[in-house]
Amino acid sequence: MDATNNEGYLDVKLLTEIARYEGPVIRGLYHGKGKAVFKAGFSYEGDFDCGLMNGEGCLTWNDGSIYTGKLTDNTITGKGHFVWPDGSSYIGDFEMGLRHGYGIFTHPKLGSVYRGEWRYGQRHGTGTLNYNERGAVYTGDFKNNQRNGTGKMVYESGNIYNGEWQNDKRHGQGKMEWVHQEESYEGEWVDGIQHGKGCYSWPCKGYPKQNFYSGVWNNGKREGEGIFHYASGASYKGDWLQDKKHGNGVITFDNGTATTSRFENDVKLDKTEDTLFNEFLFDLSHIASDEESEKELRSVISRFLPKLVALYNKYAGLGTEASDETNCMTRFQFHRLLKDSDIHLLGLSLLSVDRIIAPISSSLSNLHPLDAILPREMIMALIYISRDIFNHEEDKTIAASFALLLENYMFSSERTRIQPGGLFFSNNNLEFTSKILSYLPVLLQLHDIFSEESPQDQTRVLNLYGLIKMLNESNAFSSERSVKFLMEIVRKEHPLVFSKEAMNMQESLSHLEFLEILLGFILYEPSPVSNDTMENSLSVTEENNDESDEASDSERQESQNRTDLQVNTKDTLKATLDFFDNFLLN
Repeated sequence: MDATNNEGYLDVKLLTEIARYEGPVIRGLYHGKGKAVFKAGFSYEGDFDCGLMNGEGCLTWNDGSIYTGKLTDNTITGKGHFVWPDGSSYIGDFEMGLRHGYGIFTHPKLGSVYRGEWRYGQRHGTGTLNYNERGAVYTGDFKNNQRNGTGKMVYESGNIYNGEWQNDKRHGQGKMEWVHQEESYEGEWVDGIQHGKGCYSWPCKGYPKQNFYSGVWNNGKREGEGIFHYASGASYKGDWLQDKKHGNGVITFDNGTATTSRFENDVKLDKTEDTLFNEFLFDLSHIASDEESEKELRSVISRFLPKLVALYNKYAGLGTEASDETNCMTRFQFHRLLKDSDIHLLGLSLLSVDRIIAPISSSLSNLHPLDAILPREMIMALIYISRDIFNHEEDKTIAASFALLLENYMFSSERTRIQPGGLFFSNNNLEFTSKILSYLPVLLQLHDIFSEESPQDQTRVLNLYGLIKMLNESNAFSSERSVKFLMEIVRKEHPLVFSKEAMNMQESLSHLEFLEILLGFILYEPSPVSNDTMENSLSVTEENNDESDEASDSERQESQNRTDLQVNTKDTLKATLDFFDNFLLN
């Protein structure tokens, strides 16, 4: 409500109907300091000049409204302070009874404050509007009381929009940031909705990078031509409809390998002959001994290809939000696949597998847990593994070895379908996996600090002595969570450490095994028989590092008679993060 009851001026007729006047009169005109009470129900006290209110004065209405400030020729024009009955107020410039110029409007009940320019009673020009006391604020251009032009809006949630506005809506070029979700969109808007060309990025749980789409939008959805960069390192460039891949497009993996496909509602129509696999099939001469062996191997791959594709996509999606086929498998996920298939029980440790498959490509020789493994590289790795395990058997060709591995371990009819296990991927709990990954850089640094150089390939590897030393120096052991309890977890995660005669403390751990053992140490409930004293528990570290530690028959039998380790389900995420925080601080 503006001064003068939204009329814009004080009605001259009302001003002539004065009920009472106190003050000087010169030549029949009010002149000087005076007080007038009008029949219309308001009063004025202040300066008069030649019968008109001119100068500084105070107007008071019966409803409680008060104006104090400058008046010019019976109008509220100049600088002044207006207070409304509801407690709202305005301090600034007026013209003809309307807020005009620069001023500050405050509404205490709403908690809103506007500081800026006005034009005939409306916010118009540049200003800052605090909507409430909860943090919502806009700074920028106004026109006719609405956000129009360029401005920055900070919402109660903390989200931020910076860009162009039209009629109180995001319209034109602008950037929206959903701060807590770590999402952002920068591009064109129409009536508050993404429309036109724009770039949108958001996190994908399980990956350090973000998903990123750059292309055409229609009413808030990806529609038209655009390129989607997946957090896995892959990308899709092509046609979109209603946020889904629809039409022709090219999928490119992080090593540059590309495949052209046609999609309908996000589903690839040409699944059976995937270029990523076929490209691999072109040359098998370096693994097969002759043309006949290559033909046999190609036949085995062709026979199991659909199942291998499905298995790859299943494990490549572990711990991630993406549900399509653009995920790229990491070494973590590949190791999880091997453990779930029980391949590691055939006498090969996961680190041995890494050394076997390193020659396949340069990307597989880095040994980082988040290294990408392409579909054809997974197939090649399984071929190499089968050759190492079975090829020594009499009359076993590479094709027969590969078929034996797939039939008996990967896709055996005698076992249920392979299901992801372990704690790290935790039933595909995305929040859990994502939080653990945020600690990965520091955990890898610790891994390297307590590692030793491998005599086989000069890489740094962590053995059980190093792991125990790490936990001991971090004060992680207790009477319940002792070294003996740790060994029970090691037995579960890395059974190759144990044999009938000895426990090999020099056995190295892969990054996945290191992480799974740490998580098991935090989350598994110690069984009563594990409650050794710290002195007895740590005695294992005092043995000669160059010798294998003998395990007594009674200890081994005692371990075998125990029930499976059980996870304490009371807020596993909080327990893990608390441990990691204390662990890393120590």
